[in-house]
Amino acid sequence: MLLGLILLAIGIAGFGLAGYLDLRYTEFPDWLPYSIIVLALVVRGVFAFLENDLWIIGNSVFVGVGFLALGLVLYFLRQWGDGDAWLLGSLGFLFPNESGFAVGSVLPFPLTLLFNFLFISLVYLIAYSIFLGLKKREVNKVYWSYLRGQSRIFVFLVTLFFVFSWGFAVYLYYTISVTLVSL
Repeated sequence: MLLGLILLAIGIAGFGLAGYLDLRYTEFPDWLPYSIIVLALVVRGVFAFLENDLWIIGNSVFVGVGFLALGLVLYFLRQWGDGDAWLLGSLGFLFPNESGFAVGSVLPFPLTLLFNFLFISLVYLIAYSIFLGLKKREVNKVYWSYLRGQSRIFVFLVTLFFVFSWGFAVYLYYTISVTLVSL
């Protein structure tokens, strides 16, 4: 549990600083995600040594490299910036498993973490885009006229998202219920 709390503190401090700098200056220094990764590996290395369990650090490297690879693929496809890719990697190095926290999910923890990261990123992107659109008057006029012209597509996509989300939630509810009843 102590390992999880230390990693959580590193994550909150690192991602909090990255979020603040990203909102304030639209970028953050390269050393920030690197330092999160190094701190995560050092802390996990110390705990692996103390517990005599190499899997504590091995799991972190395995999941972290996988997350980083996914982030770099999105970077090379020009969908993300390099900082976003490295932050995704640092998330994998920090939290490759539950680390003592009670997490209930049908999916493996790294996939749950990845989906939550992508969902929060999407919400952040939408909110930040709206903020920038409202901040500049010339962009504001173009934005609202474009949105009015695309309102049918927008309503369709939002409806499709909610139908898919609720359908998936109902599916998971009944899948988990059936699994728990059979136990």
